[in-house]
Amino acid sequence: MSNSEPEVAVTRRYELRLIRCTLTPS
Repeated sequence: MSNSEPEVAVTRRYELRLIRCTLTPS
């Protein structure tokens, strides 16, 4: 189950970016 590691990292990074965009709406 090594394929789930990168996927989770990408999803977490994407979510963080979305949250940051929502926190600081331009």
